[in-house]
Amino acid sequence: MSTPIVIFHVGYIDYLELALTTAKKYNNDVLLIGDESNKMVWNFHLIKDELTSTAYQDFLKVYTQMSSYNAEYDLLIFERFFCLREWMKRNNIHEAWMLDSDVISFSNFTKKCSKFIQNSMAAISIPQHQEKDYRWAAFGHNSYWTLAGITSFTDFCIETYSKKISLLQEKYEWHVKNNVLGGVCEMTLLYLWAKGKTDVFNTAQVYDGMTIDNWITSSENFDLNEYPVTIGGIKHITFKDGIPYSFNKKLGKNVAFLSLHCQGSAKKYMRFFANDSLMDFYQLAPVWELMRPQRVRNKIKKLIKKL
Repeated sequence: MSTPIVIFHVGYIDYLELALTTAKKYNNDVLLIGDESNKMVWNFHLIKDELTSTAYQDFLKVYTQMSSYNAEYDLLIFERFFCLREWMKRNNIHEAWMLDSDVISFSNFTKKCSKFIQNSMAAISIPQHQEKDYRWAAFGHNSYWTLAGITSFTDFCIETYSKKISLLQEKYEWHVKNNVLGGVCEMTLLYLWAKGKTDVFNTAQVYDGMTIDNWITSSENFDLNEYPVTIGGIKHITFKDGIPYSFNKKLGKNVAFLSLHCQGSAKKYMRFFANDSLMDFYQLAPVWELMRPQRVRNKIKKLIKKL
């Protein structure tokens, strides 16, 4: 069995299938951990509630919400890590990649990163600039986990909320005091857990001319102002043989992206990036979004209601 890809998503949304099919294009085993509403989307599917565990129950006992997310979403982004841990444990899976449902894949991640992750218990994305204004953020939207790594991280979450919560409160109180959105979420815990570890690989950096995109709506990946952005406000991408490249201004050369993270409003680009015939025209995505039939119908309905 090849190293599996796991995508966690609750609810049905049309872009979910794009994330699944592009992951499957390059990787043999792609699992969707979801719920009844998206069961029909993918054959290799598990209901998240079937992966409940004592570890997650222990986390729920000590968890305190300290973010600007709604409570349900705030818990879901932690729950995915516990579900991955339980699935790997039950099935004797020693390593897996976990992707967010708004990630478009362009690679077999294990093959491309094998020589870098071979001595790592995990691989996550950690931008360089952190300490100013309590950023404290690392990203697991395209992350590699060994069973030892995911166990270590989830145990760290439980321990931090139960015994070191003052560290999290320090960050949260800064956000409240300064009226800044954010606070404490899984990105905070990922950063604190990985800090100082030598066996956690950083996918935000460039290795052998390739990297993993943090978020396509920023020029930053590992460093600030690292990649050029388009007029539309996303990284400027060019495609060669179906692989996205962007010019790294720090290194002075093009870098291949193993995946693109279309978070938030950038989800409209996913349909273009996932289609070999459309990828070169991705900058038309905002126009398509404005003109697509369902959006037009919704606008007409709103106009009618105002009359």
